[in-house]
This record gives sequence, structure tokens and C-alpha cells, in this order.
Amino acid sequence: MAQSIVDTTGGLTADALAQSRLARLARGRRRRRILRALPWLSVVLLLVLWQIVGASVNPIFLATPTKVAQATVDMIGTHELLTNTWVTLWTFMVGLVLGVIVGAPLGMVLGRTPAAAAMVDVQVRILYSIPVIALFPLFILWFGLGVKLRLISIFLSAVLPIVISAESGVRSVDPTLIELGHVYGARRREIFRKIVAPATVPFLASGFKIAIGRTIVTTIGIELLTSQEGLGGLMSFYGNQLQTAQYFAPLVVAAVLSLLMYWVGDIVERRFSAWRPAPA
Repeated sequence: MAQSIVDTTGGLTADALAQSRLARLARGRRRRRILRALPWLSVVLLLVLWQIVGASVNPIFLATPTKVAQATVDMIGTHELLTNTWVTLWTFMVGLVLGVIVGAPLGMVLGRTPAAAAMVDVQVRILYSIPVIALFPLFILWFGLGVKLRLISIFLSAVLPIVISAESGVRSVDPTLIELGHVYGARRREIFRKIVAPATVPFLASGFKIAIGRTIVTTIGIELLTSQEGLGGLMSFYGNQLQTAQYFAPLVVAAVLSLLMYWVGDIVERRFSAWRPAPA
């Protein structure tokens, strides 16, 4: 009787509501699949456009993707690309990891200690606003042209965004949560481990992704200017030889490494942001 009344008054039956809900879910799945496919579609379109433009100009000015792919295979076969990729990856990862190890605790201390933040914040932001490449002449005088120069420059590029992000994350913690922790007898270590640290990790992941971009630029820039090894060294060598296809091969590898590190940062950010309320 209730179902017939709903039908005669123009309402929806339970089956119709279920079908409508399933249809919405199906549309949502299709939309998500399309959104996931869009980045790959844009890459394919870019490669097609690159191929068309590169085929119509002098290869000295722009090599086509097919020639870049062939040059990449040849350089992998001679171990030239793999050896220099390892050199870049080693210095990049060491500098980045040191930046995280130093920057995360320092930023958290600044976020929890207003007096220390008042003393250091201005210096941190001044250094953050200065491109590391502008300090190269001084660094060359102080540290020479060896590995020390590269590691210090990469570390400086990585540590500053980590410090700023960690400090912002600590300051974003709701004071009510900390007060509740004190009310229920939580110690300072427990409050930090269970309240402050989880709230700070998404900010650290964002700072990590910013640091990736800064450090990869610094790494390649230093190798271009001061080194005959690494991906930047390869780019400098083949650029001087006007071999554009070989020049693009290490450039593409550097871009892929950067994308992989961004992907790691996205995973960490999603993992530790699951507890946050979903946006409206």
C-alpha cells in the first residue's frame, strides 16, 4: 500500500532510488577515469606537437621525440646515461635527505617556540628568497668545485622550504586539541607524537614537493656550470657539441626523476591527510 501511494503521487520507489544512486556512482567512476586519463592525453598531445614542429625545423635547433628516444637508447647502451644519472641522483638524494632531516625538526621547534621563531624567521625567509645560484661565486671561493659545493648548495635549496612548511604545520594545530590532551593527562611527548606530528606531516609533504623542484634545479644548474659529470654535465657537453637529441636525453631523465619524487610526496601527503575532513 505504501509503495503504491508513493507511485501514484509521482514519487520514486525504493528500486528507482537505488537505480538512480547506481547511475550517479557510475557517472562518478567514468568522470574519475577521464580525469586520470587527461594527464596522459596531454603528454601524448605534447609529444605529437613536438614531433610535428621538430620535423619541420633544423635538428640542430630542435630534435624530434623519436630522435631523442633513439639517442636515449644509445646512451643507455654505452652506460653513459646510467652512470651520470647515478651521479646526479646520489648528490640530489643526499642533499634532499639532509634537508629533511635538519629542516623538519628545526621547523617544528620554531613552530612550538615563539621566541626562537622571532629570532630566526627573518633570516630563513631572506635566504629562501635568494636564489642559490646567486651564491655560487661565494660558494666556489669557500668550498671549491668539488662534491662539497654541490651538496651544500642542494642542502640549502631543500632545507628552507622544509623549515617553513614544518613551522606552518605546527602553528596550524588547533590549540583546543592540545588543551584536551593536557586535560586527559597526556605528556608533552604524547601530545607531540599523537597530535602535533600527524597534523604537521601534510605540510611537510607539501614542503617536500617544493624542495624537490628547488633541489633538482639547483643540482642540474651546478652540474651545468661547474661539472663534467652528472646529467647537467652531459647537457653541457652535448649542448656545446650542438647535438640536440643527446642534449634532450638527460633532460628527459631529470624530468622523470622529479616526477617520481613528486609522486612519492603525493603518496605521503594523502596517507597522512586521510584523517582530515573531506572538502565540501
